[in-house]
Amino acid sequence: MLAIITTLGALAGGLRIATLDHPWVMRMGILLPQGDMHSDHILWGALALSAALSLGLLGRRPSDAWDKALFWLGMISIGAGAVSGGLLYYVGDRAGIAPVHFTLAIGTLLYLVLHLFRQGITRLPGRILTALHAPSRPTRTEMIALGIPAGLFVLFWWGIGPDRPQRLPVAMLPKNTRITIDGLANETAWQQAPRQTIHAYGGANFFGGATTFTVRALRDRHNIYFFITWRDPTQSLLHLPLVKGPDGWKVKENGFYRYDEVQYYEDKLAILLSNDCTMGAGRSAHLGHRPLSDRPANWHHRGYHYTTDGTIRDLWQWKAVRSDPMQIADDDFFGAPAAVLSGQRRYKAGYIADGKDSGGISMNWQWYAPHGITPKKLPDDTDRTTISPTEAVPWYAFVRYTRDRDTYREGAMLPSVLLKANTIEGDQADVGARGVWRDGWWHLELVRALDTHSPNDLPIRPGICLWVSAFDHAQVRHTRHARPLQLIYSE
Repeated sequence: MLAIITTLGALAGGLRIATLDHPWVMRMGILLPQGDMHSDHILWGALALSAALSLGLLGRRPSDAWDKALFWLGMISIGAGAVSGGLLYYVGDRAGIAPVHFTLAIGTLLYLVLHLFRQGITRLPGRILTALHAPSRPTRTEMIALGIPAGLFVLFWWGIGPDRPQRLPVAMLPKNTRITIDGLANETAWQQAPRQTIHAYGGANFFGGATTFTVRALRDRHNIYFFITWRDPTQSLLHLPLVKGPDGWKVKENGFYRYDEVQYYEDKLAILLSNDCTMGAGRSAHLGHRPLSDRPANWHHRGYHYTTDGTIRDLWQWKAVRSDPMQIADDDFFGAPAAVLSGQRRYKAGYIADGKDSGGISMNWQWYAPHGITPKKLPDDTDRTTISPTEAVPWYAFVRYTRDRDTYREGAMLPSVLLKANTIEGDQADVGARGVWRDGWWHLELVRALDTHSPNDLPIRPGICLWVSAFDHAQVRHTRHARPLQLIYSE
């Protein structure tokens, strides 16, 4: 019974996490828990493995052929599932571990269903009541049966507990050495810097959902520098372009209306910094359609980011179209869930921009609607043949939209991103960044002050942990890795 209960606990959390990669699993979403699932999933998984091994060592072997086959299906699927889950945490999706882990989870679910039918669902409540009304003084055999899984759990938790980050040495730059933020990293210091490799999974549009990162870091007395590469066979710069149809202009999209665009979007990279190195991005990832019962449900059913401990997680977002031309990455943070504003269509929970004094971007429509929009600006007549829908355009390079200027033919396309200035001024522009795509890889160089003295930023000190996530022309469906990198300062 202990093995079944703990396995159900591990499966419930694991299937909720699986909704990020397998949308069909959302059909059973009403049966799955919501919230911070990652650490709970590992906890229940370790308990399930301990109970299953104890059952395998001490339990009675079934004599019936069908029961014997079912017994071994359960032992193998639970054991192999736990092993693959541990590998997924420690090495990421190397050699396709993520789909294997999911397949083993489905095998475990099948085992539980068959086991319940085989043993008789009607007899299950009686067995639970019998277990609850067991003699107050357990026998020696029962004590051993409980002691073995408890001992195994302590052993497993000590070995695979979710507080084992990878170490990323941060070398000190030699005096008078200058790093140019150009995405090339051709300075000698970068060539000599230690690097870590991350095998991430779960991203839309990547082959098999997976990509590989390399991460390097340097520092001087005032700043920290990162150079990150990741595999992406396509350079995606077509960000929600405007297309002229028979009834006027529309936004070309395939999911943007529900804030889950997976086709007409730019490539992006996100870096999350946290003093909490636990799984689930420092416990900031809360999964499900409505993890906050007193706040609006999210449109894509995948969950929200927010914190519950009064602290923040620092978030940097580099965007190939919207931020790269300004040579920055948007400086944001995850904090406590925000208040709900009247008339607000998209609620973002704890995802909040740092704030700015001036600059930024504007989308090239007066008001978004799925059936059609009115552009804010059009190219001047002399620029019509040179404007590409894959670029961000300076605000003053276009002229104000009027009907008499709108002489475009059906099928014409315009960019959607208008740059209000060359860059952003203020807290949101604390992170300098420049990306270069070459030969199927993005190369991104970033810099930020070690301490910006902003309440919306975390000071970067030894021991802080980070996660990286890549978006392959997808709005929210990014890659992920459970095990963070922890910054270790080296001389």
